Amino acid sequence: MSEQRGFAGADPPERWPPTRGRPRPEELDRSLDTLPGVGPSQRGKLAKLGLRTVRDLLEHRPRDYQQAVGETPISNLFGEEEAVIAGEVRRISIRPTRRRLTVLKAAVRDESGEISAVWFNQPWLADKLQPGTRLRLRGQLRRNEFHVRSYDLDGAAATADFAPVYPASEEVTSPRLRTLVESALPHATDFGDSLPAALRARERLPLRFDALVALHRPRDGGEAELARRRLALDELLLLQVGLARIREGTEEATAPVLG
Repeated sequence: MSEQRGFAGADPPERWPPTRGRPRPEELDRSLDTLPGVGPSQRGKLAKLGLRTVRDLLEHRPRDYQQAVGETPISNLFGEEEAVIAGEVRRISIRPTRRRLTVLKAAVRDESGEISAVWFNQPWLADKLQPGTRLRLRGQLRRNEFHVRSYDLDGAAATADFAPVYPASEEVTSPRLRTLVESALPHATDFGDSLPAALRARERLPLRFDALVALHRPRDGGEAELARRRLALDELLLLQVGLARIREGTEEATAPVLG
């Protein structure tokens, strides 16, 4: 997120900066298999969600955000309430199931004890969960194992607190979509900014680039809501332009021929 006053409830600046860089809209039409970790199989699964290009991915809006949860020592985990743990990977194992799913397990240890953390159908994570990796996990205790819903690796803070929850599927989970969105976020600058600076200032709205970043990586609820408001205004403006063009076409078609 850029250092821009006026975003997330702060006072607006006297003069709003212009859109940074030069948008390259053609980059938004790149296929998702140009992103790291997306092969033909994953591309097909993403297509089932209507996600085929970088543009589709960046415009895939979260349906909700996870609220912050304090960390719990592993030895204090109890019941099936949502919890957050932090520790170090000791070892990992991966195995297929009869239903063609993959179960990935990592022994995670903190100062109080050790537990087996479980991921379903995310075999690509095995390369990142090497022994010694520090992580923070959010999930539930089930049958003495910790079923992971979201995670942070090596000090990253992109998922466990106020993480976006995307419309997803069994084949492409919300955490996987988070990872893909993170890799696509640099392309947010390739969207043009159609709102006049005066209108942005009057409505106290961020640049489109900042709004997209805040939508997918908000620091709090206010920032996420302001991002939604800005992007909703873009959609309204686009709708009005489309209706105006339809109206112009209708008027031209029905105008009497003179002479």
